Amino acid sequence: LYNPMFGIWAKLLGGFYLLKLAYTYFWGKQESDVDTSWASRIGKFFGLSVFWQTVLAVELLDIAFSVDNLLAVVSLTENMYAIITAVFLGILIMRFVAQKFSTLLHKYPKLESSAFVVIFALGAKLIVSGLCDWLPILMPLKAILDTHTFDIVFSCITMLIFFLPIAFPKK
Repeated sequence: LYNPMFGIWAKLLGGFYLLKLAYTYFWGKQESDVDTSWASRIGKFFGLSVFWQTVLAVELLDIAFSVDNLLAVVSLTENMYAIITAVFLGILIMRFVAQKFSTLLHKYPKLESSAFVVIFALGAKLIVSGLCDWLPILMPLKAILDTHTFDIVFSCITMLIFFLPIAFPKK
């Protein structure tokens, strides 16, 4: 049932999507420029009240964030149980600690930029992994990417990127 080409294309497209997110954050539209009327247009089309339009917008954004979460996890592991658990925990955690994250981002504004640096790194890793799966000439690189040591080093680097703004806040 598993088609290896699907995995390759999922990695490549997912990686480019994550790179696009990082690019848009650093060099693209500012948050105030983003058009958010799409949810209200969909809601009006289906005859929904303002309340249900808001619920629709929140749930569609949850789905979008879940896709990002899924792509990030897939860049770190191919273990299906780990992927399912991470996506579930990500959704659950976002439901309960969104306010605390907001407070943390307010206290350490550079944390948001750090998150997008990590998103960029995860996207690059997905693309490289997809290319290694696709092109046999990259097998030596794939052998390095598949090592436990690489996983540990990559995870430590991403955690360091997150913790630097907290450890050394700009005064």
